[in-house]
Amino acid sequence: MAYVIFIRGVPGSGKTTLSEHLSSKINGIVIDPDFTALKDPEFQKTVQENTEEGRLKKLKYRHNLKKAKEILETGTHVIWTQPWRKISGLEKTERALSSLKPNFIYADMDTSIDLCWKRTRRKHGNITKRNYIEKYVNRQEPFLNFSKQRVKIDGTGSLDKESDKIACFIV
Repeated sequence: MAYVIFIRGVPGSGKTTLSEHLSSKINGIVIDPDFTALKDPEFQKTVQENTEEGRLKKLKYRHNLKKAKEILETGTHVIWTQPWRKISGLEKTERALSSLKPNFIYADMDTSIDLCWKRTRRKHGNITKRNYIEKYVNRQEPFLNFSKQRVKIDGTGSLDKESDKIACFIV
């Protein structure tokens, strides 16, 4: 039985690092929207035809959803990492994949805002802490009324220990 592991967190929280480590542990394939445009020639062709920012985000999501379905059809685990700012977006993605009957695991990165901001500055340039909080942290909807079981991941913890929190669910 294939699993879909959703790893959610603000930029700089450690989603990509954790997902890559977890991938090698469970033999899964990572879907990371940040890298879709960089690594996927099929998507690059689509980008040339559609350059509008709002449209581009939708195209990237649809492309990744299609890839996730293709991966699941082979029986391989999918590790999908992105901010998932709105819980409704996460639930929409789950519904879109549920016809393939995977099990779902929800992981939420718990990393200090200061550290996330510093990591983001190193990776993407100089963004003020205030702008970082306004752009990313304040838009992140909390998991308050989310009824599914989820795993809290320490974004500063040992990769082995934190990835084991997820891997232990996969039979």
